[in-house]
Amino acid sequence: MSNFVFGAVLIILLPTGSSQFIQRSALFDTRENLKVNVGVMIKRQTTRSLISCTQECLSEPLCKSFNYDGKTSQGVCELYEDGNDMQLTQEPGWLCGHLLERKKIVKRK
Repeated sequence: MSNFVFGAVLIILLPTGSSQFIQRSALFDTRENLKVNVGVMIKRQTTRSLISCTQECLSEPLCKSFNYDGKTSQGVCELYEDGNDMQLTQEPGWLCGHLLERKKIVKRK
């Protein structure tokens, strides 16, 4: 079982009267062959990649952890809130990510 930390960045252009960018970035601690099996799930959906799943987590304010199963052509992405009852179990092929740090930067053009 291996784990690694990676960063994800999501840039959103808001359609306001002025040009304004919101950049969200985060660090995730990820672990292979583990998944959250008990906790408060926010949503479950298909995504194209692990990066898409992390971007979904970044765009959801309550998201603190995610599971990603990329064994199929359409990967499964599950987003979770943090909770006292969160538990991890071994699950081959899945990847679990936990948010370590989240930043939000507003830039005006």
